[in-house]
Amino acid sequence: IPDSVVTIDRHAFGRCKSLTNIDVSENNTAFTSVDGVLFNKDKTTLIKYPAGNTRTSYTIPNNVKIVGKDAFEYSESLTSITIPDSVTSIEMFAFCYCDSLTSVTIPDDVTSIGSWSFAHCSSLAGVILPDNITSIGSYAFYLTSYYNNSLNWENNVLYIGKHLIKAKDSIDGIYRIKEGTKVIAEQAFAYCKSLTAVAIPDSVITIGSYAFNNCDNIINVICGKNVATISNYAFYYCKSLKEI
Repeated sequence: IPDSVVTIDRHAFGRCKSLTNIDVSENNTAFTSVDGVLFNKDKTTLIKYPAGNTRTSYTIPNNVKIVGKDAFEYSESLTSITIPDSVTSIEMFAFCYCDSLTSVTIPDDVTSIGSWSFAHCSSLAGVILPDNITSIGSYAFYLTSYYNNSLNWENNVLYIGKHLIKAKDSIDGIYRIKEGTKVIAEQAFAYCKSLTAVAIPDSVITIGSYAFNNCDNIINVICGKNVATISNYAFYYCKSLKEI
């Protein structure tokens, strides 16, 4: 990447599975590269890890704050990634389709995890999420090994630590969210058409976007006293809803 480039849009290197290295001119004012990985100039955002690199492990540098959209998408050789304490945000699709990734620990200062960020990581069996997270995007852990393991589902609902990730659409009747839960992820109960009521404990602080989207038969919702954020379209198309 020469001096003159000041903009690189999302998907610029999407699905380039043979790309092993990205080099940036030292005189470029917008971007830089370290060990073949693309960053913004001050190295606070990791923009793109080359998907064809054959390293099995990678440590994100300490000053990085944001793991950008699609940053590690299709990096199929990586079995482990170390995320430093400096990271506060993991954006959408960041690790999607990292098929060999087996476990991940999200540091304590991360507050948001984007949609589909770890989806289709088919070997990802262990996930640790910090309590400080206030936002989890839709399908963030969809079809990971953790998601596919029936032992991780409690009465048709998937939790990771204090966060409610997803409910199966077969869930019905009245559901009481587990005490201690802090975040209801985006689209967590979407299309649970047989759900009639939900009780949300005092511990919950965030109800994600579209969390109860198209829950046609939900009649009432009891919210705990600590809910600080009810995101866009949280109860979209809940046509029977009479009371919150």
